[in-house]
Amino acid sequence: MNIHRLLVYSVVVLAKWQPSSYGGDSGRGCWQRVKDKLNNAKKKNGKMEKFNIKDLVKLVCVCVSILFIAVLISYLIVSVIVYFKISVFEFDWREAFSDALRKGIAGGLILAFGIWVKARLQERKKQKRSR
Repeated sequence: MNIHRLLVYSVVVLAKWQPSSYGGDSGRGCWQRVKDKLNNAKKKNGKMEKFNIKDLVKLVCVCVSILFIAVLISYLIVSVIVYFKISVFEFDWREAFSDALRKGIAGGLILAFGIWVKARLQERKKQKRSR
């Protein structure tokens, strides 16, 4: 399994994202479309499907939201653990949201752009092989 697929599968597993939860294509979902593109399973007009800017935007949105939720949940879990240890529950929603948003945007952009570039490089490599 290559690194690109491993990253995509880990993002999907972390989000517990069901293929039909994203909508479109009569319940196929965005994940199935990405998986089809990764496997280059379908050809359109004799050409392989390409990863375009629209896929990058979707990937950025998904990665940012997953990391945002993960950071927010981790803040909440840490606050609960501290509560059980010292009986003080200190959880500031404003601080948690702002920090989770900053970290989600930073990490999500880097992750999504890296996955997208890796997919484009693999696409070029396959095109060179087919020639």
